Amino acid sequence: MGLERINLLLAGVGNEVAAMPSLHAGIACLVALYGVQRLRSPWRWLLLAYPLLMGLALVYDGEHYVVDVVCGYALAGAVLVVCSAWERARAQRPAPPGVSSS
Repeated sequence: MGLERINLLLAGVGNEVAAMPSLHAGIACLVALYGVQRLRSPWRWLLLAYPLLMGLALVYDGEHYVVDVVCGYALAGAVLVVCSAWERARAQRPAPPGVSSS
């Protein structure tokens, strides 16, 4: 079929590190961690199944390596920590004059 020539044509075109970190796993983790942080139901812990199953599917289907998924989780955790610290710092600032705090 002549498909072996495709490798010659596409040599050097692909970016082998473009999937690092896995943003599919990272967004799933960010959504789940945000829900666990904000919700008060005891069922909120089931949200953690979402990023775990997403990571499993990504690795099983060969879309990402395990390290891509783990780095996506770490990035999501870092984003949540930084945003939470920013929200706490912003809540402690006094409101500017003329702005209602309601």
